[in-house]
Amino acid sequence: MKNISRAGLALLCLCGVATAQAAEPYFGVKAGLMMPDPSGMDDALNIGGVIGVPVTELRRQGSGIAGTIAVEGELTVTLVEGDVDGGGDWDVWTLGGFGVYRSPASNNLYFKGKVGIVHTDVDASVGRFSATDSDTDLALGVGLGIKLSGRSNLEFELTLLDDIDFLSVGYHF
Repeated sequence: MKNISRAGLALLCLCGVATAQAAEPYFGVKAGLMMPDPSGMDDALNIGGVIGVPVTELRRQGSGIAGTIAVEGELTVTLVEGDVDGGGDWDVWTLGGFGVYRSPASNNLYFKGKVGIVHTDVDASVGRFSATDSDTDLALGVGLGIKLSGRSNLEFELTLLDDIDFLSVGYHF
């Protein structure tokens, strides 16, 4: 299953680059809370970067949907580790590829939805004991964006991973 997930991630990235050669890429930075599902673990603060390429512009015709489809890659690393009950801490880094939909802006506000594959690598330690776990899974995200000017925007987003949720704010330019 992991090999299929990795192949899917690679295919998603390659398809986006191949179909969007004429489109200009955008870049971004983000920061937010990695909120683990297991009890006994506090949130960690992660920072990261985003690179995206618009693939197509959807036009509303009849009952069709208007908006933009893009392909994004995202990498986050822990800036401030989360605490673990019993005197320990944990951190996580993620690497993901997403297909992203953005609605047309209305009063400079827009909706964002994304689906993709994310690899997570978690390290935790309590006293003399430590553990590492990595996994590659499907991820879903929703968000709200604000167009600032030209190509720049601010996005507030919740991404649902397997055992961690990422609540972030990002700036794209």
